[in-house]
Formats: sequence, C-alpha cells, structure tokens
Amino acid sequence: MNKKSPVALLATAALAGALSVAGPVHGATHTSTVSSPVSSPGSPILSPAVSSAVAFREARAAAPRVVRESGRRGMCRWSTGYPVFRGAGALTTALRTAVESRREAFLDGATSRFCPEGAWLRIHHEVLAAGDGVVGVRLVTRVDAAGDGTSTRTYWYDGKAGRVGTIRLLRPGSDAALGRLVERGLAGRTGIDRARLAAAFRRPATHLTDVSFTGSGGLRLHFDRGAVAVPPAGAVEVTVGAAQVTPLLSDFGRRARHQSIHAAGVPRT
Repeated sequence: MNKKSPVALLATAALAGALSVAGPVHGATHTSTVSSPVSSPGSPILSPAVSSAVAFREARAAAPRVVRESGRRGMCRWSTGYPVFRGAGALTTALRTAVESRREAFLDGATSRFCPEGAWLRIHHEVLAAGDGVVGVRLVTRVDAAGDGTSTRTYWYDGKAGRVGTIRLLRPGSDAALGRLVERGLAGRTGIDRARLAAAFRRPATHLTDVSFTGSGGLRLHFDRGAVAVPPAGAVEVTVGAAQVTPLLSDFGRRARHQSIHAAGVPRT
C-alpha cells in the first residue's frame, strides 16, 4: 500500500458535514448525514471576523466537511457525497448543484419508466488538490443496473479569484494548441471520432469536463463514453506530458499542478 501524503491523511480524517444540506426529495425516503470536521495539528485557527475569501486563502489544506445523503423512491436507490471547504462558497454551490441535478434526473426518469430492480445512483468524490488557494475535486457518478455507466467531472476552485472552472487551468487562447497535442496523443486509437474531438476543443469550457494532473506533472484528460469516440470504444483518456503542457498552463494551472503532485494518494470518499 502506498504511503499517504499529509494532505491525504488530512482528507481521510476530515469526513465532515455541510454548510447547507439539500431538502428532502418529494416522494422518496431520504437520509442526510452531517458529521463534524476533524481538526489536525497545525491547521490555522481563524477569527470569525475574517472574510470567507481571506479564510480560504490563508488555509493551506483546511479539512473539508462532507455532505452525505441517501434515499430511495420505489426500487430506485441513491447515495451521494460531496465536500465543503471553508471559505470556498462558489465550489460548494457548484458541487451541490451538480449532485442535486443528477439525482433529480435519475429520480424523474424512475417515475416515467420501470426502474430495474437494483438500480442505484451513486455519486462520490475524490479530492485532487487542496492548498495554496487551490481545490480540485472530481465527482464520479455511477448508475448500477440502469445502463448509464460511469461519468466523471472535475471542479477546480481558484481561491484568489473566488471562481470555479476547469478551463481556468489553461492560459487564455491555449486550447487550440492543447487540442493538437491531444489529437497527436490519440493518433492510432481505435474508435476516435475526429469531428467530436475537434468540437470538444472548439468549446473547451463545455467539453473538457475531467482534467487533472499526473504525479509527474502531465495533464490528464478523461472523456466519457461517446464524447470523442464512438460509444463502443468506451471512455477515452489521454495524457499530455509535463514539458509540453507547461507553456499552456495559467498561473492558477501551475499552482493547481503543484498542489496535485503534493496531494498524490488522496483517497476517494
């Protein structure tokens, strides 16, 4: 088993509750779990008078709290979880909205057609980075017994700007250059649809939904089934090397990469 970094240990210890918890789902049995944050030696103690933005910038790896909810409607079950980082209100809103939207879509579908026995929506998260005004979170969505498979999406929060956006990892205007590197990396792969791939980089803010960093500093892009290849080819993943991608990263992207490398081994929750 790999030795976990201090950030990994912090994330493991910090199974905590939400700043706000979504209301009950109509017509469904619903359970919410809110646990207390676990403090760690050396974590900053900040005055309540300090603004949330400043609090976040000053906290290098503040322990997140985690919103966990579960329930069922008929035979359809669901369980979700996402982290809440102190002072990162925009990130909390983005994660909560994504989880609630996916849950409602799942339950709405269950009311309009027979829900297969054992159908279960599960959403969990992985902390990719946390520190120096950066938080990276991946939401992983899986629908068992419903044929929808697994989808992933990353959320990168820039504490200095108070904004969320994966595209913020890249220097403005660099998406075309990244597209060429990705196309080169996918050359020879079975099932790649060049038209879909080109479309993804014409609207990168919409289509580059899962972007993260490798332990060696490369940029890893994950595309869900059908996004850039024919559906039978499944999900597609490609990595652009550190030397190639460095000139394309924004200042925020470089900070995010640094924090990602130091957060290697953070477990999913």
